[in-house]
Amino acid sequence: NAITFHYEDGRWLKSQLYNTEWPDLTKVLDMGDGSEVKPIPEGFFDEIERLSPFLDELQHIYFKGNVIATSREEELGASVEFEGVPESGCFQAKQLLLLNGIVDKIDFSSYPKPCIFYGGAGATALRGAIIGMNA
Repeated sequence: NAITFHYEDGRWLKSQLYNTEWPDLTKVLDMGDGSEVKPIPEGFFDEIERLSPFLDELQHIYFKGNVIATSREEELGASVEFEGVPESGCFQAKQLLLLNGIVDKIDFSSYPKPCIFYGGAGATALRGAIIGMNA
């Protein structure tokens, strides 16, 4: 399951096989009843992008009612008022921005559990989950 190459100058290189069996995602994707799924508000991703220069090293984005912020503390970081943001939540900005142009609806109400999202329709329909961060 593993091999290590030792070189004359003291360097070494190790390779190891890992179990690559895909995890059972059914439990995650079947969470919730869909009653809290809401369209992503227009301009949502633009506001996250606009806050990007003010993010910490872990790229925290906080939802606080009608505010998107880069810090949990009100006196720190940057924030914007934005209608339609969940009452609470903390996500990584980079992960949220990956959904831009792909996802139409999301259920942020299940935070801190995985939040199910949807995009497209018919044969191109997409369903997935994004997991928040501990703040």
